[in-house]
Amino acid sequence: MPEKTTFTYREKSYTLSDADRNGQIIEAHCRYCNLTHNFRPADLIAVLGDQKTYSIETHMTCQKCKKKDYISAKLRSYDGSYIGKLPVRELVEVYYVKKSRWKNGVL
Repeated sequence: MPEKTTFTYREKSYTLSDADRNGQIIEAHCRYCNLTHNFRPADLIAVLGDQKTYSIETHMTCQKCKKKDYISAKLRSYDGSYIGKLPVRELVEVYYVKKSRWKNGVL
């Protein structure tokens, strides 16, 4: 069966802020090290910006194996029975490292 090559209008326009408004969770899975994490869309907005949900996996990196090629991300909706049982990674702080690079030259 051929792969899907186009996206519908709904898939193009659905962003992380829409997923946060609807109470959905982003489930990111690394197929290389078999690690799964759940994220709140509001936390990912603070780190990545308000991205489209169909392309969110291209902006993520596995924190265990540091690979980008094996990440798959899905939107999940959970009912009330998961409250208090579903492990979710929470954003504590965002910090940036400022590095400089120097080159010797002649005046």
